[in-house]
Amino acid sequence: MAIKVVLITGLNNQFVARLITNIKTIDEIHFGDVIYWEQETTWLKKLKKNIKKHGLLYIPYRLIRFFNSIFIRRLKFLLEMAFYSPYVDENLYSACRNHGINLYKTKDIHSDEGIKLVHSLQCDIMAVCGTGILRSSVFNIPKKGTINLHQGQLPKYRGAPPGFWELWNGETQAGVTVHYIDEGVDTGDIIDQEIVPIFKYDDLNSLQKKLIEISLTIYPNAIKTIATESNRRIRQQKDSGKQYYFPDLRQRLQLWLKIWKYKFNIYRFLKNIVKKVVNPIFFFAMSCKNKLLIKKSIGILSVLYYHRVSDICQDGMTIGIDDFEKQIRFLKRQYNIISGDDLRQYMDIMNGRLIPKKMVLVTFDDGYEDNYTNALPILIKYTCPAIFFVSTGLIGNEKQFRHDNKLQPRLKFKKLGWEQLQQASQSNVEIGIHSHSHANLGAVPYDQSIQEIQTSLKEYQDHFGKKSVFMSYPFGSKKDITTEVVNYIRSSGMIDALFSAYGGKNIGELARYDIKRINIGSNDRGSIFWYKVEGGYQALFRR
Repeated sequence: MAIKVVLITGLNNQFVARLITNIKTIDEIHFGDVIYWEQETTWLKKLKKNIKKHGLLYIPYRLIRFFNSIFIRRLKFLLEMAFYSPYVDENLYSACRNHGINLYKTKDIHSDEGIKLVHSLQCDIMAVCGTGILRSSVFNIPKKGTINLHQGQLPKYRGAPPGFWELWNGETQAGVTVHYIDEGVDTGDIIDQEIVPIFKYDDLNSLQKKLIEISLTIYPNAIKTIATESNRRIRQQKDSGKQYYFPDLRQRLQLWLKIWKYKFNIYRFLKNIVKKVVNPIFFFAMSCKNKLLIKKSIGILSVLYYHRVSDICQDGMTIGIDDFEKQIRFLKRQYNIISGDDLRQYMDIMNGRLIPKKMVLVTFDDGYEDNYTNALPILIKYTCPAIFFVSTGLIGNEKQFRHDNKLQPRLKFKKLGWEQLQQASQSNVEIGIHSHSHANLGAVPYDQSIQEIQTSLKEYQDHFGKKSVFMSYPFGSKKDITTEVVNYIRSSGMIDALFSAYGGKNIGELARYDIKRINIGSNDRGSIFWYKVEGGYQALFRR
């Protein structure tokens, strides 16, 4: 019989919505109730409390925040309306509504009414996230205990806020911990913990995003281990570590100046001005020229390829979660997003000829788990089709890609499992192949290249039962794609189309076994993303 879990939270945002969705996927539990502990306070009490903590500096700080919310944010909102599709909001209420979860609200969980509510739900586990400190009159009610999500490395960092004091102290790593609640502050037995490196480019915002991303997977996993009775409790030493408190404004300013001084670089500053100001103006002028040269009767397809959608690191193979969502919103407003089946129609019915529209196809290479945990929810939310190209030999195991060992030696990236791929394929995502071991098919012997393709095809057919599939060429630059391998792929009859990776748009017609693609990474934000979708320099300077 499944054990019953109740979530108690003081948050009403996208994070708690995604957390509820992830907990809801656990088969071993019954999760149908959420308590929203909305602590009541008047604006005057809050103002007095903050002036007492921060001093008179709090008044100009609040005025600046007020000006920002009234003018700057509204200006950004108006600009987004012109370039992006509407933002689909996720919060506590929408998550409970979508998943059929009962939502109970209380102003004071420790009141007689609040305690009575917890008793009435008769839960085995109470999961806590983003609340005030619970007393024993509440956390002792559940049969199997009350657990808490703490965005800090216990026992070293107790208290709040997430990430701040790690940066203040110059740490090289931070962590997320799931622990049982006891009489102390973050002193209960540890259930699970995950550590993440702090890089030189990290600030408070980027570090907190990392901790949020880890939290969305570690908390559901911890609940599952308790439900299956496979968890182990690690007792904390009560006198170890330190309890931290929310910093005052002076400390926040000092940390900001410390990070700003370290990260400021005049060359990088001027380079960013060129990217954000000069480059967009130049790009707009050149794109207008190309619009005049390209006939209106010619269709254009930009195929984008991503690798990782994650906030854990920043590099040419990774795009942040918020940035990815913004890009999908931009594509939905500015282009016609097509699916793998739409692509087949152009190749089979229209002999490769593209209809006179600006189209985009979204693809992912390699098979990272964050494609499922981070990208897929956004694709579903905005009804955006995509293709996941996976290296079948790395599915469901701990092997690391060579490029990851070289690019991010401090990190270990999880790969997709076949069950996750099956679930993704039911959500307007097509699964394709990307060789078996991600070997460079242009650098290894011909026989090995053919073996790579045949093995990945067999693995794909064993799990999906389909006879034909799309393939993206690993590495995929012009020097890596050999005529002999392409001829084999063309003659095999099992691969519908082959995708390259050396950039450029597909204009007028599709080359079935050389569909051009454009890479998107962490630097491709804002106008730079638009520039790349339009084909980059290859499109700007085309004859």
